[in-house]
Amino acid sequence: MNKKMIVIMKFNFKNYIKSAPFKLIAFIGIVLILGLFNIDKITDLFSTEHDHNIIIISENGYDFLSDDNLSNLSSDEISYKMDNNNNNVDYYLQEINKSEPDYQGFLYLNRDTNKVELYYLDKIDMEHQSSIIATSNYINEQFTLNNLGYSQEEITEITDTEILIYPQTTHTISSAIVSMIAPILIFFIVFIYVTSITNSIFEEKTSKISETLLSYATGMEILLGKILGIFLAILLHMLIFTVTIFISNLIFVKSDMLVTIFASLDIKLLIMVISIIVFAYLNFAFITAAFVSKAEDIQDGFSTTIIQMLLLVISFYISFFLGMNFSENIAAIISYIPVISVFSNITYIINVDLAWLQIIRIIILNSIYLVIIAITCARMFERRIAGNAKKRRK
Repeated sequence: MNKKMIVIMKFNFKNYIKSAPFKLIAFIGIVLILGLFNIDKITDLFSTEHDHNIIIISENGYDFLSDDNLSNLSSDEISYKMDNNNNNVDYYLQEINKSEPDYQGFLYLNRDTNKVELYYLDKIDMEHQSSIIATSNYINEQFTLNNLGYSQEEITEITDTEILIYPQTTHTISSAIVSMIAPILIFFIVFIYVTSITNSIFEEKTSKISETLLSYATGMEILLGKILGIFLAILLHMLIFTVTIFISNLIFVKSDMLVTIFASLDIKLLIMVISIIVFAYLNFAFITAAFVSKAEDIQDGFSTTIIQMLLLVISFYISFFLGMNFSENIAAIISYIPVISVFSNITYIINVDLAWLQIIRIIILNSIYLVIIAITCARMFERRIAGNAKKRRK
């Protein structure tokens, strides 16, 4: 890097991080990260549906409803308590329908019908409803066997049988989901940050600053300075988001979604994702700069971005449809096409276990394309800025 390019890079970096778009992207990113990875925890913080008290009423006491047994049936969120003093169903119905009831449901052990009747508020969340109903069924079994004359020891032997549970934890994400999400993420990264370069070049060109810059540095130095300056802002955003995730894991319990995402990444996919983001940004940044440099006014500014926007959208949709109906042969052919392949390559590696040589081949090929595009676009940029200066002097 030469000094001129570094000066331009520092200026564009400082100028962009002070701008409203940079701050807005950082704010939205932080909110999305905290919300997406901790949505269940945040919901829990504001939920009033956690502590549920269930009263069990009957005319007689039962051994299977001892305090110890009820304590075993209870959890941190649902408690079961016995009340042998009042078996009036209407009384308890009035109690649970108060605006702020002490308990949210009750079980009535009806000795006349030999049935267990469950009454509860339908505003209890579905997860806890299922737990309460399961416990009620267990109590119903105990109640029925007790009425049939079984002793407490016999009831315990019959009902306290446990299934063997072997939970299997998997940390994988569907390749189809990643194939759709990754191109969308890259699309917005390219669109948002390349737009900043477009605005910068257009403002400098219409205010004749670009002509002054061209007398100070070459077209390649100007473009590299601008593009790398915004790229540093991208890295700063990534740092902010990484710190946000770290702090989120300290404050909240570690996100299952985050664990799954990181566990699903392998070194090949990580290298390809990073390289594709870099190639996509640099390719479209150079192409956009070259075409925007032709603009003379605001109307020209919009019209000159059409080509690169079409190229970006076409690249995205090719990758999107390839992910929906993947074909290894088609993906291999597209990987040789410059610019368009940057999106499709990530779909390629997600669906095919590429060898390291194939990955290196893709990276080298894209590097060659990038150098050609950068040189060509820098010359176009310099020629158009210089041409406009000559027109003004005439």
